Amino acid sequence: MVRFALLFASILVCAVLMSPSLAPATDNCPPLPISSLATCQCAVQNYGAGADPGVKITLFNSSGSAVATCPSEGTQSVPAKNSFSCSAFIESEGPGTCGCQVTGEGASTRSSLSLVDGNGATVATVQCN
Repeated sequence: MVRFALLFASILVCAVLMSPSLAPATDNCPPLPISSLATCQCAVQNYGAGADPGVKITLFNSSGSAVATCPSEGTQSVPAKNSFSCSAFIESEGPGTCGCQVTGEGASTRSSLSLVDGNGATVATVQCN
């Protein structure tokens, strides 16, 4: 009986140690339309009980070019029950879009993209998936 318990415990420890850890998620925010001049803001909210290390936000313009990356080097640790955001002023000749991608967030973290007008008022917001 002791041998069986020891064998079972060994198998259980091996299974836990060899199981893959959850990979950080990547959220792609649907693009928001802009008319000419706008500030795009991508925000990350950590609803978890622990810090969420390794978060990076990239904002894109209509052509798909990155216009801002936050932080500019490395990644950001978002403390528990806290947030982190990245903003960029985007100019477009005629109709255009802005979008963002968030990498490295954990299971308890949510992200969103907002369009802010010249007066600082939020015009539109979309949740990222």
